[in-house]
Amino acid sequence: MKSIFENYPIVNATYEDAVKYIRVLQYMAGIDGIHKVETTAIKSLISAHNWSSSCYNDALKEPINSIGELQFSKDTIKVFAPYLLRDMIAIAHTEGGFSATERKIIKDIANELEISAEQLDNIHLAVSQQFAAIHSWSKAIHR
Repeated sequence: MKSIFENYPIVNATYEDAVKYIRVLQYMAGIDGIHKVETTAIKSLISAHNWSSSCYNDALKEPINSIGELQFSKDTIKVFAPYLLRDMIAIAHTEGGFSATERKIIKDIANELEISAEQLDNIHLAVSQQFAAIHSWSKAIHR
């Protein structure tokens, strides 16, 4: 079974694109302090896309306080927004769920990326179902 992080809408992303993407995920993870499991998940995403492992540390050098700082174009937002929100939600799930602050930040970023409440609910549901399937499969193969 593929990792939740292996589905990405672009092939051969530039290093700069990868670092920007990771900066957003680090921002999400850092809301309540980056936990080891979140770091592992972000690094797993980097590895799954064959991005340079240095993306993680380079992204840490320039933390963001808002997604608006990255100045994504409308075309970029149209393509990446659902994937970015999916990965943000997945990162939040890795530590066992969402805090109220994480939920608010995800909602605020969805609004900024022009993702409707219905589409965000669908992304939340898809991520939850994928994690449930991974958990169920793990239980099925480990006796």
